Amino acid sequence: MKLFSALGSTKLTTAIAGLVLGSIVVTIIAYSVSNYMGLREQALQQAQIQQRTDLKTAATILEKRLASSVVTWAEDNSVGAFQTYSIPRFYDNGTIDSITRVTGAEAVVFSIDPATGQFLAKTLKLSRRGGRAGSRVRDRSAERCARSALAIAAL
Repeated sequence: MKLFSALGSTKLTTAIAGLVLGSIVVTIIAYSVSNYMGLREQALQQAQIQQRTDLKTAATILEKRLASSVVTWAEDNSVGAFQTYSIPRFYDNGTIDSITRVTGAEAVVFSIDPATGQFLAKTLKLSRRGGRAGSRVRDRSAERCARSALAIAAL
């Protein structure tokens, strides 16, 4: 009751102006939230499509570059499996450089160490800010590669 008595003492034009401004603010907030949600979904879908395309490109290049490797394609034209019977030694960065040249993305080739069961990065190419890139050939754990990628991104 007290609420209605407080509203009863305001002028009608002030109440109408307050309601109009309130509805405008609510409309702007609702519109902003719906746009954000739509743009977020669109960005996620585009990122997933780009990742699938880059994986198909990398699998095709690696199938030709690595002896005894086979790409199995799924029914939806995605990579079903990539198998190689042995990971060769990477003495240079030619393979990884060809993948990054075509995809324009960073790339790491992992293999499983049979002794420890951990993934090891056999060769990697990570970009730095300013357009510089670094290629390395070495055995590194997956955790160390993730830390290196974060450190390079911070530069």
